Amino acid sequence: MKSAIVLGARQQFGFKICEELLEDDYLVFAKDFIQWQTNEQKENWLYIGRNAHLNYTDLEKAENIYEEKSSLVIIPLVDFYTREETKAHDLLISILKDQSFTPIQTPLVLIQPYSMQRSYSTFSQAIEKLKEERMKMGGEVLEYHLPMKSEGIYFRLNDHYEWIKNTDREEIATVIYHLGEKINIDSC
Repeated sequence: MKSAIVLGARQQFGFKICEELLEDDYLVFAKDFIQWQTNEQKENWLYIGRNAHLNYTDLEKAENIYEEKSSLVIIPLVDFYTREETKAHDLLISILKDQSFTPIQTPLVLIQPYSMQRSYSTFSQAIEKLKEERMKMGGEVLEYHLPMKSEGIYFRLNDHYEWIKNTDREEIATVIYHLGEKINIDSC
């Protein structure tokens, strides 16, 4: 069974990603930072929280999130940029810096807003540095860029410099469809 770790799982895009993964029969290891969850998010979680293929964990500190074997590690950075929660940003960076826990063959999937919609911050710089370090170590980084308004989705792989636009499907469904295709190709 295909599986994925989703960080920021109860946030807007993280939640949608979990829904799509579950619809596509993934085993989902959902994780979110306890300090930035709202009551509305907790209520929304009741819609999918009882799914047998969903395993949820609150993150309170920098800890090993890679204990579960998974096909993908998905981080919807769009949610992190939308909500400027410094403590959650710092915890995410701390978790990602400890790359010794990450199986290098597990693709790291970053779903970001367009660079024009990102603030040029310490958080943004740290993400870029971690992304570069992972690729230097031979790890795969898949990037998807979502607009804040619905204009289609762009994606890029390690070995491509150009961005590819896909407007055929809803944004999150497109990401999950593309990742599913990639996993099927890589496992052959």
